[in-house]
Amino acid sequence: MRGTLLLVGLAFALSGCLPLLISSAKTLKPGELTLAVAGMGRTSRLPEGIEQAGPAVGVVEIRGGLPGDRLEAGFTLQAPWHMVWDFKFQALHETRIVPAVAAQAYLGLITQPTLGGALLATKTIGPVEVTGMGGMGRSNERLWRAGSGPFSSDESEKFTKDIYAWGGGVECHLSPVHSLFVNVTSWSAVHEDKLSRENLTSSPFQAIVTANEFNVNEGPTFFFSAGIRLRWKLKSVKSTDALTVLRGYVLKSLDQDEFEVGQPGVYRATVLVDAHTRITADGAPAGQEKLAKGRAVLIHGISLPQPSTFLARTIELQN
Repeated sequence: MRGTLLLVGLAFALSGCLPLLISSAKTLKPGELTLAVAGMGRTSRLPEGIEQAGPAVGVVEIRGGLPGDRLEAGFTLQAPWHMVWDFKFQALHETRIVPAVAAQAYLGLITQPTLGGALLATKTIGPVEVTGMGGMGRSNERLWRAGSGPFSSDESEKFTKDIYAWGGGVECHLSPVHSLFVNVTSWSAVHEDKLSRENLTSSPFQAIVTANEFNVNEGPTFFFSAGIRLRWKLKSVKSTDALTVLRGYVLKSLDQDEFEVGQPGVYRATVLVDAHTRITADGAPAGQEKLAKGRAVLIHGISLPQPSTFLARTIELQN
């Protein structure tokens, strides 16, 4: 039990949601994936002697298109203390005049409350995409006195706030696979709560509201990020159950559950027959002895990896 509380306490201590990377309002197609690696820094308006997470962090983002042609979801890891899941719906496709417009919702996966939503608008200018963003949410961070670190039991503070966010991003596509991007995002806190952190040996959720313990009144905060985004598409697996239709003549009589069929000068193929193969003549079942040389047939079967080889499923004898 003590180990479980310690583990939960570590996640609680390391929480600190920073903005998501601003991606395009144009959602990915099903089967398309992107991987972005970036660095993020922030301006700080904290009093001297007070520190917070994120003066410079690494960000890894992976996104994928969902069925429906307008849906996309992604995971963002903000090393080393937070992970965010987000979902995006594209409301408008881009035209010559109208930008692409999408709605995005996100949820923190390590500690709550970290949630919010935004509207995105993207316009394409040649290989460059320009995106604007506006939204609001609820976030949390940790504050601590310089030199003590976020794990200190008496010298740290949980900082929860409601925020309005706005920002913009530019992404330049160097190729169908690679692109570079830069983002700037601003957060303005409209409601702030300070929660003191208790010792890890007790429940980390038994926090109490204090009277602005560190005397912090955080103003607008600006976040800057830049990185590279890689794009690829999963190859669709072709179904092996697609039926192939052959119309021709039996060129060689049945021998060990196979025979040859074709049309002289057009094609020649080997047809395999198994227990699941149905043979019909004039709509009624017929036996394999009817597959005589020169008999006209219509075959529905499955193409096999061997060249010009088919597994018959239905063989219809023609007059």
